[in-house]
Amino acid sequence: SAFIPFYVQFNPNYGSTDISRGTFDFSLTAGFLGYTWATTTQTDEATDIYYFPYSQFTLGPASVANSSGQSFYDRVSYVAKLTSLINKIDKSGINNKALYTAEARGLRAWLMYVLYDLYGPVSVKLDPATVDANEILPRLTQADYVAAMESDLQAAITGLPDKYNNTANWGRMSKGVARMVLLKLYMHDKQWAKAQVVGKELLGMGYQLDPSYKDVFITSQNSEIIFAVPG
Repeated sequence: SAFIPFYVQFNPNYGSTDISRGTFDFSLTAGFLGYTWATTTQTDEATDIYYFPYSQFTLGPASVANSSGQSFYDRVSYVAKLTSLINKIDKSGINNKALYTAEARGLRAWLMYVLYDLYGPVSVKLDPATVDANEILPRLTQADYVAAMESDLQAAITGLPDKYNNTANWGRMSKGVARMVLLKLYMHDKQWAKAQVVGKELLGMGYQLDPSYKDVFITSQNSEIIFAVPG
């Protein structure tokens, strides 16, 4: 139950209401209104009244997706929430503590990567002691921000199962998902040698291209899909 608010961020719906803030957030998905719109390269500048300024690629912390005032930058708060959750798991007596910690760290790194891709290194709370403080923290340096994502993803790779295809846990953070995010991070920062290593590790996990293109979108949990959030 504690993980649901974070997986909802990637839900294929348009978005959801963050009950802690009472605001509507667009999903970080491949949907038209989601992450794809903010990162698509087009031959001509798009001008419209609904998705400005994202359609003009003028993103910043104060950029809003539409007249309702929502911004992808709001996800900074979810990084703090995951830091708090990791701390609560660590202090609890629940079973499979290491597994849940690895899952939470993988999700935190993915959210941090989305923010990094859109805005560069931002001000995130990675120390549970700072989560409830009102002090405004400075942005991390690029090196420190990347190192934090790497650390979380390596922890996820170490602590999670390879994949959840054809199981009741399909759609959860796994070793394959963590490696894919790490690969994206290394390619983003042009660390080609590291990217090649992770890419080869992914190739050895049983993922493969489906010979029928349309079947990728028809056959549930097929071996071409690395990360899909059920919805």
